[in-house]
Amino acid sequence: MPEDDAVKYQLLEELIEKGLEAVVHYLRSKTGKPFIICTDAGKIYHPAIAEGDPELLADRYIVIPEETRAKEYSYLKREKKLFYRVGQDNVYAYIIVCELENSDCGGLLPSLQDTDLALKSHFSNLKSKENLEKTFKNDLFHDLLYKNSAQVREILQKNDKQKLDINQTYCICMIDSQSEFNIDAIYSFSKEWFESFHWVNHVPIIWKKSLLVICPVHFNEETLEIDYDWERHYVNMRQHKKALETKFKIEFCFGVGGKYPLLELHKSYTEARTALHVSRLMGEKGFLKHYHDLGIFSLLFMHDHELLIEYCYKILGRVIEYDREYDSKLLEALRRLFNTNMNWKETANSMFIHVNTLRYRMNKIEELLMMDLSTSQTQAVLFITLTLYDSLVAMGFIKDKQDFIK
Repeated sequence: MPEDDAVKYQLLEELIEKGLEAVVHYLRSKTGKPFIICTDAGKIYHPAIAEGDPELLADRYIVIPEETRAKEYSYLKREKKLFYRVGQDNVYAYIIVCELENSDCGGLLPSLQDTDLALKSHFSNLKSKENLEKTFKNDLFHDLLYKNSAQVREILQKNDKQKLDINQTYCICMIDSQSEFNIDAIYSFSKEWFESFHWVNHVPIIWKKSLLVICPVHFNEETLEIDYDWERHYVNMRQHKKALETKFKIEFCFGVGGKYPLLELHKSYTEARTALHVSRLMGEKGFLKHYHDLGIFSLLFMHDHELLIEYCYKILGRVIEYDREYDSKLLEALRRLFNTNMNWKETANSMFIHVNTLRYRMNKIEELLMMDLSTSQTQAVLFITLTLYDSLVAMGFIKDKQDFIK
């Protein structure tokens, strides 16, 4: 066996016997520099940081620079850090050596490579356990969405780790961002954040590239009845939002659904999605918005989605058909005009067209819909309908134009 392979297998054996400390001890002796061992989600496993203290939670995570993710190793001169990536099959970890000069990287790499086998084994095992938990949560949430009550009861009886109660009432908080972010890092951080506050009944789930949190309701301490007031929930959600934004340096949006029994949680999920998408389409950023705060849109979305699609088709169908046939971008012009509060010059500039071209397009819309766009009544109807249509598209109820055209 080659000498370098012998070292790798020896480290693997020591890891099995002593845990990650065996690799830490080896790296200490070889690097002579401070170093970090973390997952690709940024969770730090060395140096050890005390768990259970919310104030220290942010210190247990590091943001991995994007430029280091596609390479086996990268040296960041501005930080004097060497990022060495270990892993395979989408399971990766990092050794980050700090206070290092670029000229010293080459001599250090063989020692880092000696840890490959041990660290692959260690973090693959951790990832397998995490994937089992995520699979359980996804199976459970799938059955909740599709109202498979018998299956939900069976899953909860077999696995009570998630602390969900079939007789309890919950709401859904849906978390997303318009900036790029690592969903696994957000999930891992949130999970530990809830645990650090002993909110073990708050269950985070990755669902369709968004983070959901199943939140239990509060009870009145005197009567033990369900507290339907939202202020305590909002305080907790704002605290969670602030923690995420402080750590990951990006702005998050929170959409919140109503409170329902566990077996009716699909209703809260739909409401949370609606709150998120409608608020975003209204131009809001960094919001925490409840479904019931959407005004007229919360009333509209109480109706069956097929009825809403039919309504949108009745109002906007001719414009969408015309756009589809001639690629005329009439609807886009109308959308931008509303976004600028009917500022014609600003809208034309944003589309790189002359204002007269914009007026021609609005005249065409008036002709197709047989409406007078200059009246506030028409503007209100078209604004509401267009926002409703865009929301249905964003939530997947209208897949594309062909689905919409009858």
